[in-house]
Amino acid sequence: GEPVPMCGVPVHAMDSYLGRLIHQGFKVAICEQSETPKTFKARGGKGPLPRDVVRVITPGTLQEDGLLISHKHNYLASLGRSSGEYALAWADMSTGTFHVQACEEADIEALLGRLGVVEFLYPDDMRSVLEVIAEPFNPTVRPVQEFDSRRSEELLCSLYGITTLESLGTFSRAMLSAAGGLLAYLRQTQIESMPRLSRLSVLLHNAFMEIDTATRRSLEITQTLTEARTGSLLHAVDKTRTAAGARLLATRISAPLTDRKAIEGRLDLVSWFLQNEVTSSDIVALLNGTPDIERCLSRLAASRGGPRDLLAICRALIIGREISTRLFLQGIDNNAADIVSLADKAQCAAFLTDSLLPALADEVPLLARDGNFIRSGYNSALDEIRQIRDESRHLIAALQADYATQTNIASLKIKHNNVLGYHIEVRSLHGDKLMADSQFIHRQTTAQAVRFTTTELAEMEKQMATASERALDYELKLFDELVAIILARSSELELTALALAAIDVATASAKLASAYYYCRPIMADDTRFTVIGGRHPVVEQALG
Repeated sequence: GEPVPMCGVPVHAMDSYLGRLIHQGFKVAICEQSETPKTFKARGGKGPLPRDVVRVITPGTLQEDGLLISHKHNYLASLGRSSGEYALAWADMSTGTFHVQACEEADIEALLGRLGVVEFLYPDDMRSVLEVIAEPFNPTVRPVQEFDSRRSEELLCSLYGITTLESLGTFSRAMLSAAGGLLAYLRQTQIESMPRLSRLSVLLHNAFMEIDTATRRSLEITQTLTEARTGSLLHAVDKTRTAAGARLLATRISAPLTDRKAIEGRLDLVSWFLQNEVTSSDIVALLNGTPDIERCLSRLAASRGGPRDLLAICRALIIGREISTRLFLQGIDNNAADIVSLADKAQCAAFLTDSLLPALADEVPLLARDGNFIRSGYNSALDEIRQIRDESRHLIAALQADYATQTNIASLKIKHNNVLGYHIEVRSLHGDKLMADSQFIHRQTTAQAVRFTTTELAEMEKQMATASERALDYELKLFDELVAIILARSSELELTALALAAIDVATASAKLASAYYYCRPIMADDTRFTVIGGRHPVVEQALG
């Protein structure tokens, strides 16, 4: 009921404006035609085609690769409250990550800082309490009813296609409130294309060392006081080779574990790769440039992916299978259960390459609508349509030669543009000659040329256009089938992505330890903290 300041830009200029608007905290509505010209005309429509808002882009709902930082999560967080208890849910739409954690009111700011949240949702009845704390995290105040825990149960069941939440785990009312508030926001902003979110997982409140905002800032763990990555502890120790590995390392270094067994497990992995240096080096070489399965999968699930996402997933799966083979060839003893588990998970979705490799061409376009991404020989029906399309092109070349011979005009050409389509073009001095021939139908005269068509050429163009449309339609149908195969196996793909990221972090840590002569800490269940001959990684690298 109140005026809202707005501005608009054409879609072809969107990319240059979108980044600036989002980074300043604005929300951007994407409007598209809601009807095709054909259906609009059939129902007697006149004037501009109807348009609807199909998506609202906000800082926390980005999926555009050009606006995302590959080594950093893009978290949207939501605060839930019930009977004096609090919980925070957070999700990264670009990777599908979805977690929830109980927290105290006093810990909200520290948790937001740990996650590096880019947009923070909270109920309007907490505006006065959270206004100052929320300010650095792009706050979005939402109606309190969106955080109702019972409504949240329905949203979660709908998201995962289940009737009860028992299979997911046990959640407090505050956790449900937080998760529901986040899902309600996604439904409103993503309209009909809800993102793919992993199974909601509960993180224990005491599983990580809590670091208050001021301490985190002064320690410069993931960024310096000037908010730069260079010069931080993360920058000094990050030797990862993949985007997913870099994100995992950032998550781990931001949230130190408190469980000794889990810490020892991570250290065991690093020790194993240090002891098996050749295998570790081979794996590092394979990981270099491995495609980002999580973000490809999320784009495909939101109907914003393309053939390159399919090809990228295929290549990542091939690498996963090769890494798994290298690990098993090395010979894994019974004491290295974590290595066995990672090796199994790294290849658990490799069978999908049997569907993708034969179907996809070696070079594919970014957008499916550009066509020519299905490999020749994969589908006989598509090959036949393509043959008709390509033969039409040869027939047009033959028709040009025939008309040149008939008219005795060697410079006669059959050309194509977006206005006239296929047409015959001769220089102005030959225009009168074709004007006098009844088979040539005049279309256009310019200063340098005269353009014509013929019944034969028009018919040939129609057949060719029909064949091209049919070929593209068939490719799009095959694309949808391949995407469905991938999405049906998203759980296996998630396991592979997480395994490759964990292997990346372990091999990178081993490489770091080898390069700087780092030693493994000896853990103890007491308060002793003894450092002998210690060096600060950031200072040492800055001085070196």
